[in-house]
Amino acid sequence: MNKTLVMLALLLTFSSISFSGVVFADNTSESKRAQALPHYNKGVDFYSDDKVQEAIEEFSQAIEIDPSFTLPYVNRAALRHDMKDLKGARSDFDKAIALNPGMHEAYNGRALISEAEGNYKAAITDMAKAISLAPKDVSYYLNRSGMYDAMNNLVAAEADILKALSIEPKNQYALEAQIGLADRRKAVLKYEHVITKPGK
Repeated sequence: MNKTLVMLALLLTFSSISFSGVVFADNTSESKRAQALPHYNKGVDFYSDDKVQEAIEEFSQAIEIDPSFTLPYVNRAALRHDMKDLKGARSDFDKAIALNPGMHEAYNGRALISEAEGNYKAAITDMAKAISLAPKDVSYYLNRSGMYDAMNNLVAAEADILKALSIEPKNQYALEAQIGLADRRKAVLKYEHVITKPGK
């Protein structure tokens, strides 16, 4: 599975935001969010300029000012994941989920951490939650398909690829995954034939 696709869903949250007269559902004062927002936006700008460490520092400052602001956690987690800091990334995704249980990007990110750690059961559970929250996000089905494939559950892997194609029939990643899975199935069948019928 193409890992560029995997992170795509996380990086969609890297966009600057602003507000005026917003009432926050998490009971955060507008003042705290207003103070945190410039740091968040600087983090986005630094990320856009490939200044990862500076981006992490700005997201951290936004979190320090307003610990209930979920987007800095998710973006810092994505950057930590890229830097192979899986423990730090997991901590940020956990916090984002605790603050906003409807944030599908955080479940996707945490699933990718579990996958990297080889814990496919936890990865699939989190990916299922991400899918339930964002059922039209093709990348989530493809991510989970790769997890099923790693567990040699080709039937479930294929079902997710087909679901992705039903949502977006011309998705290049889904089409490539379908071809790759078909090739893998042929190889498995050939291997099983050799094992069960040696010499034929």
